[in-house]
Amino acid sequence: IIAAFAMGDHTQNNTEMEWKWLREAFGVFKNGIPYIPVAGNHDYPSLSGKGFEIRDGEMFNKYWSYEYLSTQDGVRFGGVFEKDSTQNYYAFISDGMQEYLVVATEFAPRDEVLEWVDMILKQNADKKAIIITHNALTKDGLLQGQDKDINNAYGAALTETTLSEPYDLWKKVVYANTNVCMVFGGHVGGVIAKQFEISPVPFLISEVLASNIGGTATLIGDPPNIIIASKAGLSFMDFIYNLTTPVAII
Repeated sequence: IIAAFAMGDHTQNNTEMEWKWLREAFGVFKNGIPYIPVAGNHDYPSLSGKGFEIRDGEMFNKYWSYEYLSTQDGVRFGGVFEKDSTQNYYAFISDGMQEYLVVATEFAPRDEVLEWVDMILKQNADKKAIIITHNALTKDGLLQGQDKDINNAYGAALTETTLSEPYDLWKKVVYANTNVCMVFGGHVGGVIAKQFEISPVPFLISEVLASNIGGTATLIGDPPNIIIASKAGLSFMDFIYNLTTPVAII
């Protein structure tokens, strides 16, 4: 494993307590596996419960700070789009044979961010590139822009004029740069099955099993585990050693 990508929605309601729990739990990655996160809609302030009423990344920037992300072992940090913000940044990781460019973007990237990503990709055209963002597809798994309202359903669309849709990322950035070899996203489920016209049942069952096993047997699986570990002084591996086998059997 050369890096771990996180597709956003680290928190549900963007509260200080959630971020503190998260940072403590994910401390296992520090000086180990490089951790490359992006912000999801739930990582922004919310009044509606869906997140992203305003593009305020204060909490994300605080807990995934420039200092933290740029000093990880196994990562050659490239730079950020805006000073004092890690909403948009790029870095380089290596598998020992070749170096990859990884570009991380904010939720519903602004037009100027997409232009910046395009520039970074072109400046590093000799490297295979990976783009990670919270929302890379529409809720129907579309790439071609037939559905143009998934991001505009959020409150920030009322105050921003350059908020983009998934289609914009693909048209303006991915299709325009042949060195992009992978795009990772989160936010919506069931899109793989729809795109390949196969049953989603195996995927859903796998997600349920993985969620139940990982949620119980790992320190970061559920918020209660984080609370228990912090109070009892348990490590990440304590959970793995003691709970994986019984949880898998049950």
